[in-house]
Amino acid sequence: MGEAAAILVVEEDADIRTLLVGYVQERDFHCITVASVEEARHVLGSECRVVAALIDVACPLRSESLGFARDVAGAGAAVVVTTGHPDCVAEIEASGLEFILKPYDVEALHLAIDQAIRRAAARGERSRGSLAAHGGMTPARGAVPAP
Repeated sequence: MGEAAAILVVEEDADIRTLLVGYVQERDFHCITVASVEEARHVLGSECRVVAALIDVACPLRSESLGFARDVAGAGAAVVVTTGHPDCVAEIEASGLEFILKPYDVEALHLAIDQAIRRAAARGERSRGSLAAHGGMTPARGAVPAP
């Protein structure tokens, strides 16, 4: 049996994490969920095959969250940034990362996740290199932590 690709969800709100996990799992992807960037860095320090990430940007920690999102994207994973803070939008737009505002329009959320998965699949076909320098992520190889 082949290894599953994982989608990383970084979201502080447990109810929203549950919503996102359900949708990701409907797409037959393993979902790794954490409540903070700090936890995400710890998870990515292990061997895992993260191909895409949904990362919430909370205004008090937006610099850290956006920096992490740029690192993940730079490492080759498809990234969608989410925020419930309209005052963060200009900074997110300047980062060049795809984003979606909360409260989510369910269709827009599903579209953003599906597009991230497609981008991740396309990147996986083009590059099979290790992303160990970016927190241990290996989108083309590696073991996905058990659910």
